[in-house]
Amino acid sequence: TSTLSMPVSGAQIYAVYSTSVTANWLPLLASPPETSSNSAEGYLLQVSTNSDFAGLIYSSSTSDVSLSTLAISGLVPNNTYYCRAGSLNWLGAPNFTLLPSTITSANPPGDHLIPILNLSSASLRFQWTGNENPLNTNFTAYLSTAASFTGSADLSSSTPNTYADFFNLTGNTAYYLKARAIGRNGQPTAFNTVIATATIPTAPAPGSFGAVSSSGITVNWASGTNGSS
Repeated sequence: TSTLSMPVSGAQIYAVYSTSVTANWLPLLASPPETSSNSAEGYLLQVSTNSDFAGLIYSSSTSDVSLSTLAISGLVPNNTYYCRAGSLNWLGAPNFTLLPSTITSANPPGDHLIPILNLSSASLRFQWTGNENPLNTNFTAYLSTAASFTGSADLSSSTPNTYADFFNLTGNTAYYLKARAIGRNGQPTAFNTVIATATIPTAPAPGSFGAVSSSGITVNWASGTNGSS
């Protein structure tokens, strides 16, 4: 039999990305004999979506006691993970120290092959892909008449879907659209590629006859609700 090794100290989450977590700690002393009671045979880092570490566990380990950093990859973006780091004894049994839970970063939304649907003179649907984010990820979509998104009638829509509908638009008008994800940690991602489109022109308003001569007729009408672009 073998007693548990000394637990790690100073353990912390060092870096978090969309699919990986890195933790570090203060390394224990070198191997026996003189430091046997204060050393270990290596380290083990584990993360799980369950606080009791039941079910699927992601792990990373090392037998190098001088190493004070381990990383785990292959995680799901925008997801909560519970973490623990342990020192290993002669039999490989861990003595765990719990670390704070953390949230992986969300991925930016992906560009959809058909970004615009249901285009009319007054409305449209803008869609994108989830880009491996889980289904409960929130997105914010933006619509503007200016490529710099500083138009006079800009709109935005927050949604858990991978699309947003915009209404009360102006016919025959150029619009620019983009979207970004909002992580569970409150951090927004980068935007996807800006899309440019134009609404369908509306029919002109009813007109009237103007001048009538032997060689021609003048007809007048109003532009209706169409824009100038």
